[in-house]
Amino acid sequence: MVGTDIEAICEALITGGVPYFFIAPPGCPGHVALEDLPPEDQLLFHYDPELAIQMLADAGYPDGFATSISAGSAAGDTEMAEMLEYMWGLIGVDLTINTYETAVQRSRMVAQIHDPVGTTAGVATVSWTNIESIFMSTGRESIAMYDNPVVEELWYEGQREMDEAKRAEILEEIFVILTHDVPYIPLGTSVGGTGQFWWPWVKNYYGELEEGGGHISPPWDLMWIDQDLKAEMGY
Repeated sequence: MVGTDIEAICEALITGGVPYFFIAPPGCPGHVALEDLPPEDQLLFHYDPELAIQMLADAGYPDGFATSISAGSAAGDTEMAEMLEYMWGLIGVDLTINTYETAVQRSRMVAQIHDPVGTTAGVATVSWTNIESIFMSTGRESIAMYDNPVVEELWYEGQREMDEAKRAEILEEIFVILTHDVPYIPLGTSVGGTGQFWWPWVKNYYGELEEGGGHISPPWDLMWIDQDLKAEMGY
């Protein structure tokens, strides 16, 4: 990650991209500002090829190593892999790119039969949903096959917690752990918005969206209708 120029990738391939977001984007519960991370974790987001070479040597790879990466055919995937090939080549990592049609790439990664390194595009929506799907051992998109019992216990604790402020604190704790462990190298995300409107009688909804079944929608199961208010307003 230290040998990956995240800002360059974000600027070149992600329109209006934000290089630092990880699992919870700025403005969302659970986001921890870069300056609030432990110093050793802040280091991960500063591109330093010379330090990366030294870190590889300290880890037992003074001459680097060879590996392969799987990339989909969707716009940006191959280009991202090519940028990684160049950057990692500067620190001694010989990267071979294997390109697959996007549907094939997706199925291979979900089935966990992909190359040692894989590129994939994700959307930062509801943090709890992303953590369960991507960072838990039973997640359907656990491409890195990451398995951390501490993260999983914190996730379940968050599901039981009803206080939103305490839930945000749990998310922040998970954020720091995942940043430190680097199961994935976050390469930035795009920033977008959506116009949403709802009647005052729709309760327990504040504009949030979640992903499920290949679409983005409100969390219908958490919302309820105030029938008295609806009647009072003449509907």
